[in-house]
Amino acid sequence: MSDSPDLIITDDNPRTGETVYTEFERAEAYALARLFRSLDLEDCRSKAVSDDDAHLMTEGLAKLQSFFAAAGEAPLSIIH
Repeated sequence: MSDSPDLIITDDNPRTGETVYTEFERAEAYALARLFRSLDLEDCRSKAVSDDDAHLMTEGLAKLQSFFAAAGEAPLSIIH
């Protein structure tokens, strides 16, 4: 593995104003993409507080799937 990460995600914390980030090696990013791909509405329903919450979770997962695909970290079957 190289010394530099393959994927970096950053965001600003609205409570503190601090910019936070995390770094992923290619294998980690690819594994997360597979995880996101494997989750479905029923998985979200089992963890959600309401049906609307479950649908929001699946919408968020779809965005994560698209992000990882655009970053080149997606399993081939991630986008339907």
